[in-house]
Amino acid sequence: MEQRTPWYEAPLAALAVRGRRSAREGGGAPERPDEIHSAALVTQSAPGDPVSTLPWRLVAAPDGGVGRDGTAEAAVRDLVRCLGARATAGTPVVLMDAPHELTLLDRELRRRDGSGLTGHLGSPLHVLDPLVLDRHLDRGRTGPRVLDTLCVQYGVTPPRTTDPAGRARAALEVVRALGRRFAPRLASLTPAELHSLQAVWFGAQTRGLATTPGEGAARPTPAWPLRDTEPATAPPL
Repeated sequence: MEQRTPWYEAPLAALAVRGRRSAREGGGAPERPDEIHSAALVTQSAPGDPVSTLPWRLVAAPDGGVGRDGTAEAAVRDLVRCLGARATAGTPVVLMDAPHELTLLDRELRRRDGSGLTGHLGSPLHVLDPLVLDRHLDRGRTGPRVLDTLCVQYGVTPPRTTDPAGRARAALEVVRALGRRFAPRLASLTPAELHSLQAVWFGAQTRGLATTPGEGAARPTPAWPLRDTEPATAPPL
């Protein structure tokens, strides 16, 4: 029987988005705090291989441009098309704090054309969330579990800036390193199986955070990897 390559040694993609709130400089609140400022999708065929990067800028730069896509609408369409291509190919997509990242993208789509993310992908998206995985697999560790600290924990160089491309690359490397560290528990799982397990683990983690003072507000819903923006009609990813 041919041995299957573990998912953490196989092709992976990673998506990171940056909202206007985090990108805003100076005081005051942005008019649309859930609007995407910029995003990046990176792909790597195997550990150590070159990483391809697709960047998008949805908010106009000082010179009036929005990057290679020409308009914000075109940028959103191209981003979702590329994400859908990864889903169709069966390539797992790494998202650090997936409910935050995917919900930003879902709301951007709903604002621009009235339909959410699930209607655009065409195929199931298999998500790998380093935050959920680390919380489940290393429950006893104390301290913050943000991307920078996960990078240190798993021997990955932290991103130097908040640029989405750097964050996406770092999250992808964290997931590969996490997979290798916990290989006895993860190697036999397919991305689809791990996706389903993370939804269960996230629900349990959310209930646990809700009982911790100061933590519950960060997880208002157990839905994963996409928050219930329209619970009555939105299909699962």
